[in-house]
Amino acid sequence: MKAKAGVNTEHLLDVIHLNRSLNRKISKTDFSDTIFPVKNKNQLNYLKNRLGDDLAYRIRAEIKAAQNKYGDDVESISKTVLTAICSIDSCYAGDHEYCKKSSLVCSSKRSYKFPYLPFICKGRVKFSNSDMKKIVDVVSHRTKIKTLKSSRFNTTSQKVECLFSAMKQCNPKHSCTFTKNAVHRDHSSIHISNCGPGVSLAKKLEATSVPLSISSRSPSIKALHQMQTRRNLDRLRNKCSSSRRRRQNSRRHQLYSVHKDLKGLSTYSNCNIDHTYIKTEQVARDVIQM
Repeated sequence: MKAKAGVNTEHLLDVIHLNRSLNRKISKTDFSDTIFPVKNKNQLNYLKNRLGDDLAYRIRAEIKAAQNKYGDDVESISKTVLTAICSIDSCYAGDHEYCKKSSLVCSSKRSYKFPYLPFICKGRVKFSNSDMKKIVDVVSHRTKIKTLKSSRFNTTSQKVECLFSAMKQCNPKHSCTFTKNAVHRDHSSIHISNCGPGVSLAKKLEATSVPLSISSRSPSIKALHQMQTRRNLDRLRNKCSSSRRRRQNSRRHQLYSVHKDLKGLSTYSNCNIDHTYIKTEQVARDVIQM
């Protein structure tokens, strides 16, 4: 990439993967048995897993609030998050007095709600000094300057794949044959994905000294407004739980139908299935299209 385009590339980290790894490390940490007001071993293990989820969520919220406050100043973000972690023991014990000075998430006006902890443990978690040292050691990797710098854009693999699909729509393989237009098409697709189709088109026309009419009766303004509204509604609908459940069910029914069709094509010989009919992927694709 650097040799061909002359652009310095930078390796960025996935924020979701970082949070999941932090969650696993905290859940596997050997805390003291007196940390929860429970004596049953099974309940202790369950509460330790819940504590890992809650601490990972709290640290992620502290980092996001520090990024909104300090921007690209990674050193200030690291110091602020470490200061908030050092006073987290009193916050989980129910005393939010130190959170006023050190935390950006928990304050006197709006205290932290502990979303992943059960009601019996909210404000009743007692960390010892050894527990706090273990938490600081685990979280120190997430608050390193190098890690914060690599995750400052909050990039995820899902966002990257969405951007690639948007770029493919503007740069189809068969119709895009001129290299002069490829870079401009990529910039246009990124602008559309960031601003939306209606706002993006309006800004492009304004940049080319061909602004649209501000009148609300203009048909072009109405069409752009409908495009933007439709895009926002589609995004909200795809994020809701019912839409995700519908996609999962449709995929499950499709797999069941494929299994049923392939099972009818199979032959049994001494309890062994002859799989010669699926030597290539083309047969499976033909069955799916049927």
